[in-house]
Amino acid sequence: MKRNLFILLTGIVFSFFGCVAITPAAVAQTLDPEKPNIELLSNEQIQEWNAKPIEEWNSFFGSKTETWNPFQMKFYEDVSVKALSEEEKEKLMNYQDADWEEKFGGTMDTWKIHQLLFYSAILNLAVN
Repeated sequence: MKRNLFILLTGIVFSFFGCVAITPAAVAQTLDPEKPNIELLSNEQIQEWNAKPIEEWNSFFGSKTETWNPFQMKFYEDVSVKALSEEEKEKLMNYQDADWEEKFGGTMDTWKIHQLLFYSAILNLAVN
């Protein structure tokens, strides 16, 4: 009886630790900073990535926005767009230049790289 109880409890403990190892946070850690792929993220993780300040993106990629490679830029664009609701996408696709300038606090030549990437991703939505 004690032996069966021990086997049962041991099985439960190992099952628990096996499940803990496959959490969404662990999956997110498998992203390659050089070639991140949005397909590895759940919708919840996409929202988490979208909420991160640009400094955290730079830290993860190991470089400043100005030196991101094309894969990193595409990942940023994909996350930024996929995190938006359909209503938000529609609203942004209808923005005029003045709306963008108000949103980003100046003319396009003063925007930061990540703002330009977001703007480009929205323009691509409007084209497609």
